[in-house]
Amino acid sequence: MYIKRISVVLGICLLVLLFSTQIFAEPQSSSIEKTFINNSAASRTDLHIEFNGPVDANSDVSGDYSPFTAKTNSGSNVIVFSGGTVPIGGEVGCIKFESTMDGLQIVSATWTPGDIVIPDDDIKVCRVIAPVPSLTEWGMIALVVLLLAAGVVIIRRRKLPVRA
Repeated sequence: MYIKRISVVLGICLLVLLFSTQIFAEPQSSSIEKTFINNSAASRTDLHIEFNGPVDANSDVSGDYSPFTAKTNSGSNVIVFSGGTVPIGGEVGCIKFESTMDGLQIVSATWTPGDIVIPDDDIKVCRVIAPVPSLTEWGMIALVVLLLAAGVVIIRRRKLPVRA
């Protein structure tokens, strides 16, 4: 009987824990790291990238958007890199794009001058980044309360041996 009660309490706690991790989960974000190759017929000075939602761009490990020195429109769905020149066959350093929206994708990318569309073959993945699931502060507090409640229930129901 005692083992059955413990099993029921632990089962209920497990179900509540599973549901609470869904309710109190951190909002998922999406991020991708890409590099862009200039295989057009001339050197290009600007890179325009359009996404399927608002995005921010962070530089590569070296700390720049090599060869670009500036980015504009951060937080919108179109980001423009300027202030540098990408020679024919040249490559832009690895740039990490982050969004609070899940499923971030590049809609279009163009070089200027000339509004030259960058083919998919010239947009390379630097590395794949997967979001790490986590709980908010309130999720952790709820989890602690649930575990404390389960512990209290189990301890109160436990029969203490009678001392002589």
